[in-house]
Amino acid sequence: MKLVFPLVAALTLCSCTWFKKKALLAPTTPPSFAVVRDRRLDELSGIAASPDQPGIFFVHNDSGDSSRFFAIGPDGALKAIFHFKGEPTARLGVRDVEDIAIGPGPDSGANYIYLGDIGDNNAQRGFVTVYRIKEPIVTGAAGAISSADVPHFELTADPLYLNYPDGARDAETLMIDPLLRQLYIVSKREDSVHVYSTPLDFSPRVTRTLVRNANLHFPGLDKWITAGDISRKGDQILIKSYTGVFYWRRRLSRASDSPDPRRARISPDPNRPPNSPDLHKPPKSADPRVLAGDNTGNNTDTPGRPEPVWMALQRPWTLQPYEPEPQGEAIGFSPDGKSFYTISEGRHPRLYHYPLH
Repeated sequence: MKLVFPLVAALTLCSCTWFKKKALLAPTTPPSFAVVRDRRLDELSGIAASPDQPGIFFVHNDSGDSSRFFAIGPDGALKAIFHFKGEPTARLGVRDVEDIAIGPGPDSGANYIYLGDIGDNNAQRGFVTVYRIKEPIVTGAAGAISSADVPHFELTADPLYLNYPDGARDAETLMIDPLLRQLYIVSKREDSVHVYSTPLDFSPRVTRTLVRNANLHFPGLDKWITAGDISRKGDQILIKSYTGVFYWRRRLSRASDSPDPRRARISPDPNRPPNSPDLHKPPKSADPRVLAGDNTGNNTDTPGRPEPVWMALQRPWTLQPYEPEPQGEAIGFSPDGKSFYTISEGRHPRLYHYPLH
C-alpha cells in the first residue's frame, strides 16, 4: 500500500503536466477580457464581430446544442438568441457547428452570417453544411438585459451542402474571403492540415464538392487547428490551434512576374496513403483555372488582383501572443482589423481581446 499512493500521485502529476497547454508565444502583458456569465453559452466554438453594429459579437455552441446562435456584448452579456431551421434528419437541427464568419452575400447592401456545421470527429459524415443567414439587427444593444428577458428571434437560413474531394474529415475552421468571394474550410486533425474552398455565391440547398487548394504544417504537439478568420478588408488572415495564433498579411495586388502558383502550390502530404491517387497532379484534361481554385476562375492567381487566400497561406506566418484557454476553439478579427478576440468552451468562459503585433 505504501507504494500505491506515491505511484498514483506521480501519475496524477504527470497527467496534469502532460495536458497543461503552453503557448507558442505567450503575451508579455495579460490581455483584457470579459466573462460570459449566461449558462446557455457553455460550449462556445466560434466568434464573429459585427462589421456595422459596434460592440456586438455573434457566437455559437458546438455539438449538443440546437440550431441557434447568440449575440453578446464586449462585456460578455447575452443580448439575443437567434433560431433557424436546420436539417430535419438531425435530431437538434444541426450536428456539430464549429465556426462562424461574416461576409457578403446575395444582397450587396447586407452582411451575412455563415455558420459551419462542419464538425466530424469520426470522419464519417457524407456531407457537411454551411448555413447563410442575413445578419440580424440587435436592438437594445446598449442596455443590460436580464437572463430571463433575453429576446428570441426566428431567422431564415439558406443551406449549402459540401463534400470533400478526398474523403470525410473533421474541421473547425470556416473563413469567408470578401474580396474573391470564396468560402474556406481548413481541416483539423492531420499533421499537415488541408485547405479547401468553394465559391461563396450559391443557391440554397445545392451540393458542391470542395476544391483542395493546399496543405499547411504547423509546429508543436497540441497543434490541431480549431479556428480562423479573414479581416473585413480581406487583407489579413488568422488561424489558431490550441496553443498558438498564426497571422498572415495578404497581398492585394500580385505583380505579373510572380511565380506561377500552380507549379508548387501544394506541399507533399505525408498523410496520403501509399499508391493512392496523387491529388497534387491534375488530370491532363483539367481546366487550368481549376488548379488554382474553382471552376469559375474566381479563386485564381491573376496579376493585378488580390492573391487567393490559399496562396497567402503558403508564405511564412507570424505568431501572435496568445493565452492558452481550457478549450480555445474560436477567433475573430475586430471590425477595424487592428485586434482580435478569442473565447473558449466551458462554463463562464473569458472573452479575450488582443492587439495585433
